[in-house]
Amino acid sequence: LIYDRTQQDVDNKTNKGHYNYTDLNRIEEWCEYIAGVLNEYSYPVSITVKKNWTADDFPNELQMERIRWNVGVLKDVYYSFTSLPENLENMTYQKANAVEKILSEIDYLLRKMENNFIYCGVARVGQLRIWQQRFRRKHSYYNMHKWEELEESTWDDFPENQTWIGVEYIGEANQ
Repeated sequence: LIYDRTQQDVDNKTNKGHYNYTDLNRIEEWCEYIAGVLNEYSYPVSITVKKNWTADDFPNELQMERIRWNVGVLKDVYYSFTSLPENLENMTYQKANAVEKILSEIDYLLRKMENNFIYCGVARVGQLRIWQQRFRRKHSYYNMHKWEELEESTWDDFPENQTWIGVEYIGEANQ
């Protein structure tokens, strides 16, 4: 997603300074992708997309309003910090940035939500959140093994008096 266009891009006629069918296709594809993720996570949303814009296509006011409406629906169903432009008529770099920034923010927040999912068998009542987070650390012992191998594990499978931090350290030391 592109949301860092500037007046200089427009003045210098850079790729970011022109709004064309590739931008429309990118936005439509991202709308469809985010709608799919939201629906998967029980945030019901229904939008209509067109992902086959060509260089010969010139979107009319109704088509641009549909795109704006799609982004607005996604924002309303989930969340974004950026304000949705009132319209996409006479597209400016600011409007283009806002639309794509909203999609980027929703994607970012969805990824943050996914990172905090509690996986089956990981959470225990009263357990510190750090235990659950450790299952997702990049360079830890349990990521060197398949989850299926670990989910059957008990403390008896680890060295005597081994703490979880120690298990993690052993895994990192073996890398």
